[in-house]
Amino acid sequence: ALNRHRDGVNRADPAWHAALAEGVSAVPTPFELLLRGRLREVIEEALRELPESWREVLELVDMQGWSRAAAAKRLGTTENNLKQRLHRARKGLEEILEGRGLSSIDDL
Repeated sequence: ALNRHRDGVNRADPAWHAALAEGVSAVPTPFELLLRGRLREVIEEALRELPESWREVLELVDMQGWSRAAAAKRLGTTENNLKQRLHRARKGLEEILEGRGLSSIDDL
């Protein structure tokens, strides 16, 4: 999915078309692309530190947009168990990022 939008623009996004109609540049600046790339690197590094079962849940639900029910079925677990893992995974990722001095996305 990341390779489909290497330029950082999702042309299927209605906001892109609205910005284009208003004459606003929907193409990110080189600086914005650099920040996106750095953000991706930081998150990927932090994700590698999480247990695999937490990474799987984050990837399916938060990164790929699967419903909790579909992700639970795919992972062979209950929806309640998946919700617990998802909560722990998000909290773990937040703690790793905070440990690196990043209290919010704005710090990147």
